[in-house]
Amino acid sequence: MVIEIPESGKIKIPNTVERELGLVPGTRVSLEIEDGKFVIRKVGPEVPHWSEGLGMLRDDSDETSMLDDLAEERAAELARDDERLKRFR
Repeated sequence: MVIEIPESGKIKIPNTVERELGLVPGTRVSLEIEDGKFVIRKVGPEVPHWSEGLGMLRDDSDETSMLDDLAEERAAELARDDERLKRFR
């Protein structure tokens, strides 16, 4: 895709590109020069401050944790394996 730079020096990102990349007013992009090419990249959301995640891993529920579920599943697998091995002895 080729566009012409007007006298003002401002370029308009074509609508097809805006739609494909989900560019809307306020979307952040980075402007870089790579190997003699001008590259515009959509910038993802900023990483939140670490303090925003405090308590995220805390288990306040009465349910078992994923680790407990995995340990229980592994114990069941080992019991099945033991039963299979007994048949070959």
